[in-house]
Amino acid sequence: MGIGGEWQINVYGQALRVSIDMLHAFEPYDIKDVLLNSLAPLTHQYSRSEAGRIQKQAAAFFSAFEPHAMWNINVDNLPEEIGSILMGVTENSRNLNIGFRFMRFRFPHLWFEVSPLSLPEWMPGGHSNIKITSLWKAWARDGHSSGIAAYGITKDNIRMSQRSDGKPLFKIVFRTFEVVQVLQPEPLTPVPYPANIPPLTTPSSCPAAAMVQ
Repeated sequence: MGIGGEWQINVYGQALRVSIDMLHAFEPYDIKDVLLNSLAPLTHQYSRSEAGRIQKQAAAFFSAFEPHAMWNINVDNLPEEIGSILMGVTENSRNLNIGFRFMRFRFPHLWFEVSPLSLPEWMPGGHSNIKITSLWKAWARDGHSSGIAAYGITKDNIRMSQRSDGKPLFKIVFRTFEVVQVLQPEPLTPVPYPANIPPLTTPSSCPAAAMVQ
């Protein structure tokens, strides 16, 4: 695994490659779009015949992160029966790697709204690292109870660099996704992409997404 490497995701028994060019095509130009790219691809589930859409979805998601970024989940404010569902019961569902988050932390019955709560804050260690806290809201789609399903905050450490055209490039290095309140548990239940067809008898036995050189 190396910086700038491609991704390979295993979905429905297919190995889909997300190239560097695909990642570059989706790289946002401002922090708010980075935040949207990090959440919106988790709210649509495509079928086995829509491999191209899954690749683009993955490219949008991974474009928001450094290749080795981590995503932590904080459910300390929730009842155990709800928090344990969000945290996951298998080793892979609890894995902080963003490849596993893309495959397993998915909510096809929701859409996310995200808004920064403050201006970016410079972190120690130079002017290339910033920290930003944002408010997220999860809204139920049609077919489920209307209205807000949950809300919380994200705390993102972001590395800022420069593109070849001189414009800034933002990548999330580490995320803490805190769930403050769940009002509708059902649509906030993760629905993973299946890595294989038929499903594995032991879902945690192999990774579903990985960096490739």
